[in-house]
Amino acid sequence: MRKIYGVLLVVGGVGLAHGTHYLPASGPGVKVFQPPKSLPLIELQDTLAKAVSFPPKGTAWAIYLGYTACPDACPVTLERLRQAYARLGSPKTVRLGFVSLDPANDTPAVMGRYLRGFPPVEGFTGKPEAVARLAAALEVRYNPGPGGTRLYHTDAIALLNEKGGLVRMIFGASRLSAATLAEELKHLVNLP
Repeated sequence: MRKIYGVLLVVGGVGLAHGTHYLPASGPGVKVFQPPKSLPLIELQDTLAKAVSFPPKGTAWAIYLGYTACPDACPVTLERLRQAYARLGSPKTVRLGFVSLDPANDTPAVMGRYLRGFPPVEGFTGKPEAVARLAAALEVRYNPGPGGTRLYHTDAIALLNEKGGLVRMIFGASRLSAATLAEELKHLVNLP
């Protein structure tokens, strides 16, 4: 028997809900920023509770925003992102990051434990206001689901250049294969 999953149109055409995630109205795809989009400077914490300035500079980054209690898209995307990175030979010029959209529950310690299953992904959390500013700048929408145990969020990976500029957004990331994500990561490896 084949399972059929429903799709819900969000009022106002803001996006489509798929599982527990918002998608852009156009569905999966890539948005290119040329020239790279500047992001606001915010303070986050890494998994050791050390303050870090974001966006990071010095190396290119692939950043996924989600939460550790996510039952589907977050773990799938993080694993495929790891696989994509490995397909490229784990380039030293690119790093992988996961920013929590649920800082109330995703403390640095919780992030650290969760990300042990996804090396070399690095984790970041922070004050709700800081996370909200970053999410808005990356066009990532999120809000609590019914009962408050899940978050509805945009399923996207942000690709940042070594100067911290946003160069690409990959929407519908959890539905992409590791091979497709590797092709996207090549944009960071081959930056001029």
